[in-house]
Amino acid sequence: MTRIIKLVLQGLGAVLPVGLTLYLLYLLFSYIEELIKPVVMWFLPDEGYFPGLGILFTIPMLFCIGLLVNAYGFSYLLKLSDRLLARIPLIKSVYGALQDMMRVFTLAEKKELKSVVSLDIGNDTHVIGFVTVQFPTFALLY
Repeated sequence: MTRIIKLVLQGLGAVLPVGLTLYLLYLLFSYIEELIKPVVMWFLPDEGYFPGLGILFTIPMLFCIGLLVNAYGFSYLLKLSDRLLARIPLIKSVYGALQDMMRVFTLAEKKELKSVVSLDIGNDTHVIGFVTVQFPTFALLY
């Protein structure tokens, strides 16, 4: 009987990550579709709309936003809003964490990440981090 339970749990361990990933992608795409649908309906008549058009519309929209972010005046406004959001107590925690996460996944900055480390900070707690700079070994005196 324990062998059957073990096999069922192993099967669950194999299927659950894939199933949850597909479900979360479905939820994300559904959310984007419902969010963008009113914008698409501005440009198209009702009979021109089909499911998935919101996702297709999002790609050129993100491209245009990317162009705006690289424009000089707009990048100044983004830096100004960053400084403003960094001063608001609760918002700075959430915004800073999201900004750090996006910085890790940005392709431009991946070359700076040397390796992944896990640090034991006590009480059986570990923190995962990225090595970005390595100091000479003589600088690390214990």
